[in-house]
Amino acid sequence: MKHIKFVLAACLFGAAVLTGCNKEDDKPATKPVIEITPGENDGTYKVDVTGDWNLTNVVITVKAGDQTTTPVDQKTFSAPTAFTYEGTVEYPAKVYAAVVTVTATNEKGLSNTADATVSIPEPAVDPDAAVLYNFAKEFATVSRKAWNDNVASGKIHQHTEAGGLIEDPVHYIPDSWSDPDQSGKWTTYTVAGKTYSVEQAYEIATRAFLMLMGYDVAAYTGGASATTLPALKPAATLTTPIPEPIEGKTWSWGSLPYNESGNTAVGGAQTANGGPLRKGQMSAGTAACQANVCDLGLMINYARRHFTYVYNNNITIANMCGYNGGQYDGYYGTFCAKRFYMALVNFYEYMMENNLMDASSIPATQEFNCALYGNEKWD
Repeated sequence: MKHIKFVLAACLFGAAVLTGCNKEDDKPATKPVIEITPGENDGTYKVDVTGDWNLTNVVITVKAGDQTTTPVDQKTFSAPTAFTYEGTVEYPAKVYAAVVTVTATNEKGLSNTADATVSIPEPAVDPDAAVLYNFAKEFATVSRKAWNDNVASGKIHQHTEAGGLIEDPVHYIPDSWSDPDQSGKWTTYTVAGKTYSVEQAYEIATRAFLMLMGYDVAAYTGGASATTLPALKPAATLTTPIPEPIEGKTWSWGSLPYNESGNTAVGGAQTANGGPLRKGQMSAGTAACQANVCDLGLMINYARRHFTYVYNNNITIANMCGYNGGQYDGYYGTFCAKRFYMALVNFYEYMMENNLMDASSIPATQEFNCALYGNEKWD
């Protein structure tokens, strides 16, 4: 009898062990759970996949208009039962919604599919229209890409804050003046089917900036001084047509559009051109003042001087304007032509980022980055 009891107990114990080993296998087989939610910004989305069983494949496709892309086709996972992905829809022209489809499969061979529509607001203007909105967007986008794609040193005539020539490679925006041997790297802008050079874009950007500030310069070809530009009422908006370069009067670069040579020592002693533009009091010295920044008020002052100078001096882009006194308080040194180009890029980008269709709400004290060059890519 004892022997029978022992055998029975052993069998029961073995059955318990087997039951414990097969507990995972006996778990109900369920499909992966898929959640698609909007991201923080328009046109973005987030995918979360979870489940009780290890994932073997997650596929994400995006259909926008007649274009279908597959941003994710993943078969390995660091966290086998969970997967997260954040994406941005690349919208074709005039397409403002896309369908994101997610299919997830687990090791039990069970699949689940879910989809969601991701949308962005329709733009304020027709993307193909020849208006300032589309020019501003192209001007900012192409300039940022040009900065990131091009690196050079002293040959581009840029000067350090101390006044010396750049020796280490830096990012910059090239143009048809900078290196005739590398014309393939020259920057161009295309808006409403028309392509513009950097010089032409600079002219349009300057003219448009003054129009947004309330100056009537659409057909200006010379004659008036910077202080007598007529008023434009109402001021232009980003729906205003692009003011085309004047026929037969295309701007061209001066000899040194980066020239801000010289320096200003503590106490106000100056050499050459006074050195790079600084915000602050000259007597405080360079260390106490701020480089690579200008406010809207200074941009207006420079734009008026620069713009009228060009048309009264052989349509050549002026090299510089000095701010060592008598022009605009709070700055000293030299504001060169290329620095104003950089300020314009940031001005238009500011309007894009803040969804501004006109400049009426931008205070004169609003600051804009106007760095000529940098050691890092532009975010």
